Amino acid sequence: MFKVLLASTALAASTFITFPQAGTAKSLLDGHSKSLMDAPAIHVTFTVQRLPAAAIEYTIHFSKDKLARIESPSAIFVSDGSSIWEHDKSDNTFIQSDFEATKLKNRTLDSDVLVWAPFFTADAFKEARNITLGAKRSIRGIATQEVTFSLPSDKSITLYIDTKTGIARGGLVKTQSGEVLVIANEFEVAAEPAAAESFKFVPPAGATKLEKPKEKPVVWADVAPIFNARCTSCHGTSGGLTLTSREVALRSRSIVPGSPDRSLLISSIKWTGGPRMPQNGSKLSEEQIDLIEKWIAQGAN
Repeated sequence: MFKVLLASTALAASTFITFPQAGTAKSLLDGHSKSLMDAPAIHVTFTVQRLPAAAIEYTIHFSKDKLARIESPSAIFVSDGSSIWEHDKSDNTFIQSDFEATKLKNRTLDSDVLVWAPFFTADAFKEARNITLGAKRSIRGIATQEVTFSLPSDKSITLYIDTKTGIARGGLVKTQSGEVLVIANEFEVAAEPAAAESFKFVPPAGATKLEKPKEKPVVWADVAPIFNARCTSCHGTSGGLTLTSREVALRSRSIVPGSPDRSLLISSIKWTGGPRMPQNGSKLSEEQIDLIEKWIAQGAN
């Protein structure tokens, strides 16, 4: 095991100094992702500051395989690989649901823990573009290199990559809703994965378990606004995939009801295979892709 400490500090308190060039921006980003993917387990205590609000303390514990605990002053998210628990500290209630890889992925792609998302999601930064080197910073004696890039989901990210270990010790995530500054206080990489039993959620005294609300089925009326806004300029009257109505859309082989993995539409909007859609403009948001994927998985009704 190696252990690295990074004192919490506002970036304004950091100083700029010169360190040896560690590599290109892309090689540093790829190295950060690979180091996290190869790690058996990580434990991080850090601060999250939704600018200009004050910083709050967080902890995460990630372990192979599918084991996660994310705790903030207001909530706890736990996965033991079989179940997922979400605890709301404000009213001491929690929801337990069956494990879903998509739910774990989506939680780790949130701005507050996105820096370390490649631990579970190998392609978290695969579609990074405009990757550039920024300043070399010393934050309380820790030498870091800024690497800035953008994602198709309209997020701009700056990672502060430790020049010795190659893993980011924090970052700044910019979205349309604001900026989130994440700085690690303590970072550990374990030599072995943790036991699944240690990720079992133990409800606090007096906690109330809520029944998981039944999800409303996703129907054409839910996805049609996405298609109308982003797709029908090209797929409104084409001889191939036409997305003006459900009946016409299902005539295409690009949609296989019940099987999003076999649907070309899904790989196209995820930019993982086939022609990228939309061809012009930014990629659909994760929420939009997830909704379309659910629509097809549930039968494309």
